[in-house]
Amino acid sequence: MTTLPLPTEVPDSSGSAAKESLSDKAIKEIRRWIIHHRLTSTTPFSEGGLAEALSISKAPVREALALLRRQGWVTVLPRSGYVAVPTTIEDARNLFTVRVALEGEAAALAARRASRWPEETDALLAYPRAGQDAVGGTERMTDHYRFHRRIALLGGNQELDRILSEVLLKLQRYQTLPMVEGSAQEADLDHGELAEAIQAGDADRARAVAVEHVTEGRDLLISLLLDSDLVTRTDLAAPLRDATGESRAS
Repeated sequence: MTTLPLPTEVPDSSGSAAKESLSDKAIKEIRRWIIHHRLTSTTPFSEGGLAEALSISKAPVREALALLRRQGWVTVLPRSGYVAVPTTIEDARNLFTVRVALEGEAAALAARRASRWPEETDALLAYPRAGQDAVGGTERMTDHYRFHRRIALLGGNQELDRILSEVLLKLQRYQTLPMVEGSAQEADLDHGELAEAIQAGDADRARAVAVEHVTEGRDLLISLLLDSDLVTRTDLAAPLRDATGESRAS
């Protein structure tokens, strides 16, 4: 029995298996730079600058940026180029809200189809046994992404997999923040119970475990963000002052 066609990274913009175009390559590279904060919300970048960095023409970069804009990765600044969409706690919470719904359904679907793909369920079981502490942060993050993508693909719903893939990638932006990277992360949580529920074909248990797992990951990430110096040392009264520096109450 053959295994499911799990992509090594992420699907291209069309979702097809066709030869990767220059715009597809640009999408992957720009998205990678955003995930690792080489491109941020505070420093504008241009089509020309990206084209030069990627050693390609402006046309595929323009196509890539148009798609990334629609997907919520970049924002256009009038006459100033582009910036990455900000990483905010609100956005992280919104992404997790979507992910909780998707992962629960993906796990349930995977459990119902698990008997058809024993090699895939074996691969799921191998993930928590592999000793994730033995690999680096980036490799652990990639393995974690592949684990959850494998569940979605096993479930057989391509639209769910496509949307979940995007949510997982956007959440990687938070996992690579200095106050989170190197700390205990979701990739360190126990995935064994989830893999076992799927292998057993128990859809209800798989859904419940998946929701619990993602909720724990959300709480862990939000806690790390809220406890960081960037947040704890922020003047919470600053937004109450107007542009002149005077309090609204004055």
